[in-house]
Amino acid sequence: MVLETVAKRSKKKGKSEVRSALIRAQGADYEMFDVGEISGESAFLRGPLLLEVGEAMTLKLTFGDGSSLEVAAEVESTRLDDEPGVGVVFASADQP
Repeated sequence: MVLETVAKRSKKKGKSEVRSALIRAQGADYEMFDVGEISGESAFLRGPLLLEVGEAMTLKLTFGDGSSLEVAAEVESTRLDDEPGVGVVFASADQP
């Protein structure tokens, strides 16, 4: 399962850890997010842009070795405190 790949690669140190996340939602790409937490089922993305709960997106994760993985996701929660961002749940994944 590709989502297991996300979990395994995000836990490794060095070249395989997640380096960046790009969100494609509302017909635009947003690169202003950092990956705060990630597992095989969900992630918390820190950043100033809050999306609507239930909003669908494509999340492109780039790893330290330069490889990337696109994952369909949906916003599950938003956070407005000192570390704003969105919690997303992965729906499926395709490796380019």
